[in-house]
Amino acid sequence: MKISKKTRNFLILLLSIIILVLLIFLFSNLIDYLSVLEKQELYANVIVSDHYGVDVNSSALMFGMLVPGSSSVRKTTITNDHNQEINVEIFVKGDIKEFMQISGNDFNLKVDESKEIVFTAIAPRDKEFGVYEGKVVFVIKNTIVK
Repeated sequence: MKISKKTRNFLILLLSIIILVLLIFLFSNLIDYLSVLEKQELYANVIVSDHYGVDVNSSALMFGMLVPGSSSVRKTTITNDHNQEINVEIFVKGDIKEFMQISGNDFNLKVDESKEIVFTAIAPRDKEFGVYEGKVVFVIKNTIVK
């Protein structure tokens, strides 16, 4: 069976478009990968209980024990110690994600600039007692590549 010239040209065009789309996708992922300067994870937890409790651990985001309907606040400061402007993205993973509010989670910092980030854990009124944990992820990106 012989393929007509018109069909062959259409198939070549279709294949070229598919290859172009794949290359754009791969290139954008490569640029995103190359823009990451560092990535840090910070353990976080909150305990929903029938009484309050405080945790003063400074190496993690420990919100202590909360009664349903209450909240707890922790703060941290991020300082740009790189020799260039950076972009900071913050997101939460794990069970604690539904409790967390972050004062800012996508911002730029100039060299030596600092920013205080406020993390608030709010225990919903209908939440079962238990330990809810996860990680807060800080992704530091190069603003020049982005």
